[in-house]
Amino acid sequence: MSHDTVTRALEELLRPLPRQHGNGGHLLAAEGAVGNQPNFPQTPLDKTTAAVKLMLEDEARERAEKTAPLTAARLARDESADR
Repeated sequence: MSHDTVTRALEELLRPLPRQHGNGGHLLAAEGAVGNQPNFPQTPLDKTTAAVKLMLEDEARERAEKTAPLTAARLARDESADR
């Protein structure tokens, strides 16, 4: 197949589709920081999942803050018992 034949075939294939207005293949400009909310609408389940993840992360952080001094004390006790 020649280039003209392929071009004509492609044009015929795309003719019924609505015209698209893109950015000419250029990269999109960044909008805000990484990790922003997704561009698509969130479902109620997505919102609930995000809220639960935040709660679990907060609880894990609080648990780590509470157990850190206990762990340090246990390690110090075990170290002194070994002597």
